Amino acid sequence: MALVKYSGLVAAISGKVGGAVFKKGRGSSVVQSSPHYCKKSSEKNLLSRRRLSRAQHEWISLSSDDRKNWEQLAKIQPETSRVGTSRLLTGRQLFIRYYIMFLLFDPITPFELPVYASSFQPLSITLAFDASNFYANVTTKFYGVLPRVIWFGARSFSTSGFSRLNYIFLKAAPYDAETPVDLLPTFTAALGTPSSGELLSIMCRGLSRASLLSPTVARTFTFPQTD
Repeated sequence: MALVKYSGLVAAISGKVGGAVFKKGRGSSVVQSSPHYCKKSSEKNLLSRRRLSRAQHEWISLSSDDRKNWEQLAKIQPETSRVGTSRLLTGRQLFIRYYIMFLLFDPITPFELPVYASSFQPLSITLAFDASNFYANVTTKFYGVLPRVIWFGARSFSTSGFSRLNYIFLKAAPYDAETPVDLLPTFTAALGTPSSGELLSIMCRGLSRASLLSPTVARTFTFPQTD
């Protein structure tokens, strides 16, 4: 999928041209291959539909006061697209995005009106090691209340560099500047046991009112390591 950014010469494009489809949404335009429809839904398709259905049901179940709170929050939280344009979501759209994000990263914690940082800027990841584990923490600047940071991991499967950088979700943990997060058990469960001398990477981001998910910061290191 490619992004389209219009200029003074081209105001808009829509429709299908050959095998390409021009679409507009989320405050920007994209061009992508014409979809090939399949009657049978995959397990991922069914899971996404269940999450969306649950989020829709929860929105319907909200009281009128709660809905008004979400509408007010949406008015002060514009969405910025990947090409830099912005738009305002409705309260319902914002609620569904937050709710699905909770289902993905933290399905256990009761869901409430978000009170996350209005601004969250991760600066660097610090790592600590012992004989059998590694622990991570993030140095950051933020404003507001940030209940949790989302951690991801990736393996290189080599000692020379990353053959793939598809980060896998590890865990969502409360932000605590004084207490590092133990990541090796969840890293091993998600990605397998690292080999001695292998390059690993840890990435984190926080839930933020500014853009739902904050910018990311990552750290690459050799496993195992003693500091």
